[in-house]
Amino acid sequence: MTARERQRWAVLGVAAITASIVATRSLVVTDRDRVDRFVDAVSGEVTPGRIDAAMRYLDPDRQPVEITAYEATEAYGPGEREALRQRVRERLRAAAGMRFRVLRKSVTMGARSASVSMQLYSSEGAPSAEYVLRKHGDDWLVETARLR
Repeated sequence: MTARERQRWAVLGVAAITASIVATRSLVVTDRDRVDRFVDAVSGEVTPGRIDAAMRYLDPDRQPVEITAYEATEAYGPGEREALRQRVRERLRAAAGMRFRVLRKSVTMGARSASVSMQLYSSEGAPSAEYVLRKHGDDWLVETARLR
């Protein structure tokens, strides 16, 4: 094998290793990625699709959830999934079309839980939102949600 052939094989080897590293990194989804997807689902424009995306993080059959919106607190547990979905859709109907931008966010990750705090901004005001999520397998589900 000539020096030129060795050089060509070395370049091809480095390219193959680089490609495999890039492919592996793009296939791996971390817990932080999953929690960031939650943040994306609960911010931005309020649309039916975004509401559906956010609802994927609410499953009171697997993780009881307590929601506080300003002064009213409601809790949902096993068997109340449909009631929760109807209540969330009913509450968000008034905000349809509004866009909530994230001014500040803080995410604290633990092995089995995550805390998310956000300061939001819209043309209607600047609410703050706090969430605690619990890990269930690969899923992160809302345990508490507080909007102020």
